[in-house]
Amino acid sequence: MLKIYLNAKQDKTEQINLFNKTFGIQFTDAQWDRKHYHNPCMGCSENVCMYENSKLIAFNMFMPQKYVVDDKEFVFLQSCESVVKEEERGKGYFSKLLTESERLLCDKYHVIFGIPNNNSAPAFKRLGYKQKTMFDMLIKPGRIKNIVEDLLFLDRKDKNNKIYCNDLSSKNIKCSLVADFENKVKHISDPSEIVIKRDDLFYQWKMGINDIYCYYIKDDDTVEAYCIVKFYMGRRIRRAEVLDVYVMKGKENMLKKIIKAISKNVSVIYIMVAAKGKNKKIFKNMGFSLYKKDIASLVYKVISRDTQLDFILSEKEWDFSPIECDTTFN
Repeated sequence: MLKIYLNAKQDKTEQINLFNKTFGIQFTDAQWDRKHYHNPCMGCSENVCMYENSKLIAFNMFMPQKYVVDDKEFVFLQSCESVVKEEERGKGYFSKLLTESERLLCDKYHVIFGIPNNNSAPAFKRLGYKQKTMFDMLIKPGRIKNIVEDLLFLDRKDKNNKIYCNDLSSKNIKCSLVADFENKVKHISDPSEIVIKRDDLFYQWKMGINDIYCYYIKDDDTVEAYCIVKFYMGRRIRRAEVLDVYVMKGKENMLKKIIKAISKNVSVIYIMVAAKGKNKKIFKNMGFSLYKKDIASLVYKVISRDTQLDFILSEKEWDFSPIECDTTFN
């Protein structure tokens, strides 16, 4: 007999083991806790589990996040870490789980959104979720010297993480560990967009992990451009992933300086951008090329009784960035 529970008191280890086994991922207890239970911005994730004869066969974690729409705050839920036991797939269990989740959570939250994979996409579509944004991957080669070194496996013993703070050609560019972000940079939202609420707590929690830095340029107290980057020191290729970016109108050259400084330390820079978002145009003008088109899509559904919100969301741009994408921070 199937039973679905909200925030059941089952063993957390059972969930992690099922998720890791199904997707071949190595989530640890500490990573799971940090992501779903130690969120200083919004508290714990909502946890919806499905049992058959007292055995866990499926679950979905919903991570709460504050979004700003027309200067009003709403609490959205990001569907993430969803899994159905492999031998139980094809029986409509995920659709049932998602339907019951909407019923259980609609009085407390406004919207559920997600970036579904091939397994879950049909269920979202069947339940009336609307596709809002498609994503493309853009890339740009870094320094030629780095590419040659990486391809030839040349000695990189001096290439440690500290180079990202110190090896900058322009004195105007400042670098900060994102864990110490504090009030140095504030994201200025566009009223025509749906934007996640970025404050100090958000940055410190979401990005207070290794190898993430913020490069920014200020004129007096005004931030003209910033770029938040995660570095990957792989055995073969040194990569930089752009997670979040802001540039003041007319100051695109400042962002170009930052990208140039970053490129001196890596073989390739890449970014996931909304296919029709303004960031795609900005980065293509800086020499980034299309690497993969339509790599993912964002879907959403208004689950509250606020019918006006559904209309507002359909009219506005949602220039989603990797800073919001939970898979980046596993």
